[in-house]
Amino acid sequence: MKKEGDSSMAFDSAMRMLSLRAHSEEELRRKLSAKFPRTAVDFEKLSGLGLIDDEKFACLLAEELYERKGFAKKRILFELKNRGIDTESAQNAVNALDIQEKIGIIKVIEKSGINENSTKKEKDRVIRRLINMG
Repeated sequence: MKKEGDSSMAFDSAMRMLSLRAHSEEELRRKLSAKFPRTAVDFEKLSGLGLIDDEKFACLLAEELYERKGFAKKRILFELKNRGIDTESAQNAVNALDIQEKIGIIKVIEKSGINENSTKKEKDRVIRRLINMG
């Protein structure tokens, strides 16, 4: 049975988390379930207030991962799914991006400053960076 105190505390906790950054519904559920019973939070209320919107969150996160971290499509999809975004929403968010992966690869290589005279260690570092991008 749901206690009123648990519900109020869980809602306050959810509001604190959401004030720091956006969360997917699943991500928020995981974090709150560590402290409160699963039924303590009214996710429909949070959604109705516009505080949880998985599709909007997916688009914002996909854009950030591409722009700030230079991740490729596959890596962005992986990260979105890890945050609890469903496959369809994740795919829609990635498709909405104007990803030019070849340009991203060229930028990484140019920024690294490697050339034919670079050491194996320097070249390996760039290869690891490209692999981490996805």
